[in-house]
This record gives sequence, structure tokens and C-alpha cells, in this order.
Amino acid sequence: MCTIVYAMTIDVDLQERDIQDLASADAIAAFFGRLGWNTNKRCQQQPEHLGLDSEAALRPIRSVERVATQQDDFHVYLFHLRSVTVAHTGALVRALRNRQGEFLLVLTSDWERIDFVFLDRLAGLGAGKDRASVLGRPRVLSVNRRKPSAVDLRVLRRLTWTEADRWAQAEKMRGAYTVAYWSEDFFNDRALFSDHFLTTRLREEPEWSEDPRPVYERLHTLYDGAASRLAKQDEVVMRTDLFEPALTALGFIGKPGKSADSSANEPDYRLFAPGGKGPLGLCLVYPWNRALDAKDPVRDTRTGDENPGAVVVSLLEAGEAPWVIMTNGKLWRLYSQHARSRATSYYEIDLEEALAANAAAPAEAFRYFWLLFRAASFPRDGLLDRVLKGSERYARELEESLKDRVFTAVFPRLAQGLLAGRKTGKGMDQEDLDAAFHATLVLLYRLLFFLYAEARDLLPVREPRGYRDKSLLAMRE
Repeated sequence: MCTIVYAMTIDVDLQERDIQDLASADAIAAFFGRLGWNTNKRCQQQPEHLGLDSEAALRPIRSVERVATQQDDFHVYLFHLRSVTVAHTGALVRALRNRQGEFLLVLTSDWERIDFVFLDRLAGLGAGKDRASVLGRPRVLSVNRRKPSAVDLRVLRRLTWTEADRWAQAEKMRGAYTVAYWSEDFFNDRALFSDHFLTTRLREEPEWSEDPRPVYERLHTLYDGAASRLAKQDEVVMRTDLFEPALTALGFIGKPGKSADSSANEPDYRLFAPGGKGPLGLCLVYPWNRALDAKDPVRDTRTGDENPGAVVVSLLEAGEAPWVIMTNGKLWRLYSQHARSRATSYYEIDLEEALAANAAAPAEAFRYFWLLFRAASFPRDGLLDRVLKGSERYARELEESLKDRVFTAVFPRLAQGLLAGRKTGKGMDQEDLDAAFHATLVLLYRLLFFLYAEARDLLPVREPRGYRDKSLLAMRE
């Protein structure tokens, strides 16, 4: 029987070997037991008892087992299938989405690849807890068991049960799957900077070679036990015990703005350099792990009805400073006045995770925090400005390069291919050339349409075992 850990307040730190061990039903149950789920009610299930009575849902099932249940209304089911496809996943979700409770499904056919499927209730937390019928769609994390990625580990550790009820846990997991769709290994960049610039060209900047150890050690000490210490404390405690010391460690002079219980469109702090006259940036601080994209009256008893994104937009539009830092202690976000979308474009680091990546010395994840959130990077023409301008310049260079390559290299080769496929032995006249030109344009722009749609997630390019396998992205990779 698995050991049950109750009242967990922090996520379990997972390593590659923890996922590599998931090669049996017992290992899956032990995994969720370690993540704080109740596995005492583990039992085999008959598919029909779960409402799986359609041929599409029943055909692929070898066995189904409930491996964990939390608070009697959040269930983890392990499905051992003959094959795992988008159609099979969809059939299972359709059968379960009208049942009471929340569901996390673990699907596998060979234990080489394991899908963790969260049934996301589209009705939302505020739609009523007792609705008999709700919509739902699967959010899928498909993991290579032998070689899980850094993002896989980031998402799976967020499955740790830390919340007071099923609705709060579901919201946490919804955020975790969003990380799976958007995140790089060490950061979550939502179209504020260029991912390529951050992962490649940032390393060429002189600041990259500087030593973050002194700041790392101060923040590591500050964050030791922070989650359990601050999880149920209000913003006042958060400010004095964590945030103000963190600002000092990052080199800022933080001058308080509005009070912790105020909903005014004012910053919590104005951030100055030592001896500086004007603010380098503004800051919004919220209680530990408070939702940053929606209202959260559960964790935030003072300003729970506030939408942090709307406050950010107001501060940036006022023009007092070009940058805004937002944090709930765990997550730190950076917003820019010059972003195309001030509400939804941001750079985000999970600082708790970055500090835990290596308890003995600064890891690369921490460097991505330290370089972009320290005071030395905020002045005009400092590192932040250079990263932002460099990202814009890279995008323009890429656009010009793409234009040149499309019309000097790609277009002629497509046309040659179309012409070579002609089955007629007669020579080509102008009408033939015009037809080939038109057909090449049609093909080219259809390809560009798909490439654009995949890059913007307008097509389900991140959907494992489905569109992704047939996508242009998969062909390119």
C-alpha cells in the first residue's frame, strides 16, 4: 500500500528517474501517492461502470484501474489500451465529462509513452458546482518515459495535490498544462521577447558571464520553506517576509505605493536604483501562489476580486515606467510598455522552481531569472532594452530572410517540380507557364498559411498522436 502524504503545501521535486520508473500500474499508484494523492481506494474498474459503453470507448481498453481519489471527487484512472490515439482519448473524455467530479486519466499502451490527460471543464469554476451536465475537453501531456523533457517534469510536479478543494486543484492543473503548451525549459515567454534570442543570443551578452552566486545564495535562504510558511498568509506578511528582502537582493530600492488592501490602480511598489531619481519600473505583489490571470478570493482575502492583468494594463498606459514586475512570490512576471499586447505578453519565471533546480549552486534556470529581474538590467539601453530590441531586430531579419529565400529559392524549385510532373510531350507556351506560375503561387501560399497557423497555435500542432504527427512542424523537426 502506498504511503499517503496529507496537507502538502509544496510541489514534489521530480527527477528524470522518477518518470523512468513508471513502467507498471503499481509504479503509477506509488507516483501519485508520493504526490500527495490518496491511493487507499485503488481498485480495478469495469468500463461499463464508468459509462464507457460505446464501441469506440470500449474497443481499445485492455484494463482500467482507479489508482487515486482525493476528497471523493477528484479521480485518477489508469487506462491500459491496445493503442493510444486522439480518437480513443476523445471517446474516453466524452464518456466521462458528464460524470460528477474531476478526472485525470493516465493512458498507455506499452509503457514507453504515457499520456497524462486532464479533463478540463470548460464551464469554469464559477459555472456552478452541482451542474449535472458540463462541457469538457482533454488537455494532454504526452511523455516519453525513458527521456522526459524539462517541461514534462515542470508540469508533472504541478500535479502534486496542494490545494484545499478540487476546484482549486483543477485550476492549478489547468495552469500546469498551459505551461506544457507555451513554456521553454527554463522560462515561459508569452511573446514578449524572441525565444530564439533568449536561448541563443542572450548567452553572447557580456552579462551572461557574470556570477549570480551572491544573489542566488540570498534568495535561496529567503525561499527555503517559503511555500509552507507563506501559503495561507496575506499580502502584508508576503511583503515584509519575502518580497521586500527579495527586492533588496536584486538591487532595487522599493518604495511602497498602495496599501495591501487597496484596489486602486496604483503599484504596490515603485522600483528605483540606488540614488536614482525616476522609477526603473513598477511592481504588483500578491499573496503566495495567487492566480495572476483571474480573480482569486480564496488565496487573496484582501483584493481577491482584482484581475491583475487589468491592473498591469492601467499602469503601463499611465506611462510612469516602461516595465512592470508582477509576482505571487512563486511566479515572477515581467511586462513591457512596448509589448504588442500589454495584458497577455509577458516573460515568466517560477522562482521557487529555479532555486530548487540545484540546491548547491546556481543553475541555468536561475540565471534566466537573475539577468532579467535584477535592477542593473532596467535602465535605458540596459539588458532588458537590448533583449527587447534584439528580439524585434531578429524578427525583422528573419522576415527579410524569409522573403528572399521564398522568392529566390523556394518558388523556382516548386515551379520546377510542377513543370517536371507534366505528362505531355509538347513544348510549353506562355499559357502553360502562366498556369504553372499560378499553381506555384497557390501551393506556396497554402504552405505559408499552414506554417503561420502552426506557429500561432491556430492549428493543434501541440496535440500528440494527432495533428502534430502530420504537421509541417513534425516534418521540419
